[in-house]
Amino acid sequence: MLMKQTRCLIRPRAIVLSQSASRHIAPESQNRVIGATFSSAVEDELAHARMAWREFQSTRERDAVYAFLSAVFEIVQRWKKERRANAGSLQALAATKHPGAIRKPEPFAIVIFCTSDPLTVDARTRNKWARALRHVERSKPNVQGLAQFVKAQGGINECAEQFADRPK
Repeated sequence: MLMKQTRCLIRPRAIVLSQSASRHIAPESQNRVIGATFSSAVEDELAHARMAWREFQSTRERDAVYAFLSAVFEIVQRWKKERRANAGSLQALAATKHPGAIRKPEPFAIVIFCTSDPLTVDARTRNKWARALRHVERSKPNVQGLAQFVKAQGGINECAEQFADRPK
């Protein structure tokens, strides 16, 4: 009898998956199911960008960042085609030890955060790179590579500025 009463008093904890205006709260058991079905796929996809990050950090080449940003761009574009950009990025963020580190959950910023070293890339740089990638997403022709397009636009800073200045 005591066991039955105790079981009724225990509530499943809730985990916040998104910190946007409309918060989505899932019970812990549901989160385990979501994690089991997507986490290995998400981790596999992020592994490519993590490898590009390590290569970028190991070289002093000026254009090395473009390989990392290209990997991030490809991941988010694939997720958008599959209509799972928000779910995939929020799941990747929830898997980190700092799910509240990003105020506005945006797929590019989340993937950059999850695949780079947070001690190396501060929030301003991460947001600048994410704005630049959003500009690339809006404006880059399909036949042109990311690095080629960004350089033609004047670089990462110019792309980020163009995204911020351009009407939505």
